[in-house]
Amino acid sequence: MRAKAAAFVEVIANDASDIETSSTGVSGGNDLALALAALDEAAIAELDDTSIAGFYRELVAAIGSQSAEAEQRRDTSRLVLTQLEERRASISGVSLDEEATNLIMFERAYQAAARYVQVVDELLDTLIRGL
Repeated sequence: MRAKAAAFVEVIANDASDIETSSTGVSGGNDLALALAALDEAAIAELDDTSIAGFYRELVAAIGSQSAEAEQRRDTSRLVLTQLEERRASISGVSLDEEATNLIMFERAYQAAARYVQVVDELLDTLIRGL
């Protein structure tokens, strides 16, 4: 099909005089060419009395509107996802700074308890040897 169309375009490009532009055959007549050009804006029943150009404009506008709506929905979904992830992190998340502080605090408490046990052990040892 494309080969036929390409061949047709080539024939017309080489010699446009083969194109009949007049319905009466009069040289220089252009009523067929004018009628063909008017088809662009002619109302077509199958398109609900809309012209080809009007149908195309409506189609492009509808696609543009749907595209904008889809982008808006995508952006809204991303925003909701980000907010939900932040909420989840704030509820169940672990703060590394807080955990490090707690680790140091527990380590110091363990060291203090170990030192206390050591002092008590030394005191008991001194008491037992002194008896």
